Amino acid sequence: MKNTYLTSTFEDADATLQRIEAAFGALSGAQLNWKPSAEVWSVGQCLDHLISSDEEYFSQLKAIAGGEKASSFWEAIPLLPRFWGSFIRKAVHPDSQRKNKTFAVFEPSASNLPETIVSDFKAHHRELIDLITATDHVDHEKVILTSPVARFMTYSLKDAVIILVTHMERHYRQAKAVTERDGFPAA
Repeated sequence: MKNTYLTSTFEDADATLQRIEAAFGALSGAQLNWKPSAEVWSVGQCLDHLISSDEEYFSQLKAIAGGEKASSFWEAIPLLPRFWGSFIRKAVHPDSQRKNKTFAVFEPSASNLPETIVSDFKAHHRELIDLITATDHVDHEKVILTSPVARFMTYSLKDAVIILVTHMERHYRQAKAVTERDGFPAA
């Protein structure tokens, strides 16, 4: 790969996907949709949130892969991408103790998700990896993306990829914690 960081990043993503399948693949619909309280997401909602948030990047990834991405005004401002990339990487890091409020664009569906959510997530993950791989012909440190949240939040494609993968690990851990809560339905 031209962008050598992708090899280890994809390995990390695949390892998290394997943990997701192992931990949640055999859960029933009731278990996938169980919530300990209205404020806590279910396992299914965690996975649905990842699908929703990742898909917000698909159009930019496709444009980059096809050589059609034009830079916006905000993407051309120096220093902003480095600032926002670092800020967001820290915010979504799995070890961050800070609780983050999800932006409306990333909200998961209602907690009545189908039992196929784990296999749906697996298919989604494969599509995401394929889209990222299709951008390997460009320098990921030089290509700048815009956050789906706000036009002024810009960061490198490399930061975006790392954010997506660490975000996946963060929500795997969140979903795993739900299965360990008192009251989680037995199989």
